[in-house]
Amino acid sequence: DDVVACLCASFPGDNDDSNDHGHGGLHTLCLLDIKVRELSYEAMIRTGRPVYDPPRFMTAPCAARQLLEIEARRGDGACAPDRPAVAMARVGAKDQVIVSGTLERLARDDVEAILGDPLHSLVVCGELHHVEKTFYEHFHVDKHIARET
Repeated sequence: DDVVACLCASFPGDNDDSNDHGHGGLHTLCLLDIKVRELSYEAMIRTGRPVYDPPRFMTAPCAARQLLEIEARRGDGACAPDRPAVAMARVGAKDQVIVSGTLERLARDDVEAILGDPLHSLVVCGELHHVEKTFYEHFHVDKHIARET
């Protein structure tokens, strides 16, 4: 199984509280793992020539599940199940999708169907400014589902 491989950058929210369970009040952007042109060593042994695995892209729900597993082991609150997060797909494209919810909610399988094709990103939120709270509520995944039905 893949492990969350992410490049993280932190961005200030409204409150720079250094006791925010490892986030310091900052948001963390996770750029998720991409595996392209990876050699398949098993196939290479069988065929005697280079064989490549098909491309694989980590999804935001997979990353959320793995962060929750890490949190269960570490227990430091940095990625608690109720921590707000934002999942995005194909940012900047005409068919981009943005949904928000807790890490626990974004880890569910239905979110993968909502986001659709890669590339996905995940933001683990720190302290939310009142404008960011409005954005978070507007893009909440359960509101997205209600709008679609």
